[in-house]
Amino acid sequence: MKWFTDARLRLALVASVILVLSACSGAPRKNEAESDTSAVATGTQTGNVAGQQAFNPDAIMSSQYTAASFGPDPYLANAPYVSDIDKQAMADALALIEDGETEKAQKALESLVESLPRFSGPAYNLAQLKKDQKDLEGAQKAAQLAVERNQYNTHARNLLALIYREQGDFENAEAQYKEALSIWGGYAPAYRNLGILYDMYMGQPEKALGYYKQYNMLQAKPSKQVTGWTVDIERRVAAARKREQAELEAQQAAEAAAAAEVAAQQEASAATGDSPQSSETPQPAKSEDETIQQAAEAEVQSTDTSVQ
Repeated sequence: MKWFTDARLRLALVASVILVLSACSGAPRKNEAESDTSAVATGTQTGNVAGQQAFNPDAIMSSQYTAASFGPDPYLANAPYVSDIDKQAMADALALIEDGETEKAQKALESLVESLPRFSGPAYNLAQLKKDQKDLEGAQKAAQLAVERNQYNTHARNLLALIYREQGDFENAEAQYKEALSIWGGYAPAYRNLGILYDMYMGQPEKALGYYKQYNMLQAKPSKQVTGWTVDIERRVAAARKREQAELEAQQAAEAAAAAEVAAQQEASAATGDSPQSSETPQPAKSEDETIQQAAEAEVQSTDTSVQ
């Protein structure tokens, strides 16, 4: 298992360096979604942990949950046996990616996708590679294959959601994030990414707030970056509510002033006995011949219009 441990350590180190370099306290940039670079396993699972209920992601809008609330990860709890040969083949493919040999890595992963149809890991890593190469269509197909091979692979669903988001398909991105969380509510990356989706792409910062908070709840140490995003949203939401209240009060004051003016005019009219007068100048009565002539002209005009 040394290859697996080393690969995860190298990938985790790269991910941590990127996060540190990009950390800030303002709103998130649109490219700051979190890919799960640690998802290199080749296993396939057959179902949730016995007795474990599906989680409703929207529940976090009213309260947050600790990691212990969700129980074990069903993706890992039922991990099957993987031969040493298959492990080494995956390790070799990942090493090619780290060495920048992307063409060779792609061929190796495509070969593993064909030779290991029971496993979702090769398809997942192929999808990640294609996404990094900006081949979103190819990445989507590979990620969908990973989900089909293992519907409980939350890493693959998270990646598929990221791909949908980059394609502008926000509804499907939202659905995949929520599906990942319904499988296992302890999957932290989906909370962060769903928060970014709501905040930066769908214009729903208040919904993002709960997901950011839940993400931090699952961290051993809350992320300063995500905490900064949370503070920023709370400030924006408070300012928006203040503006809305001011606009409402101004509208109500204007309506009250208009109503008072109308009431004052009515009282003044009642006191003087005046009634509204028409401003039109009285017209002399038309002769019978003029009335007949105008009626005839109107009928001709109407007939001409209908023919045209």
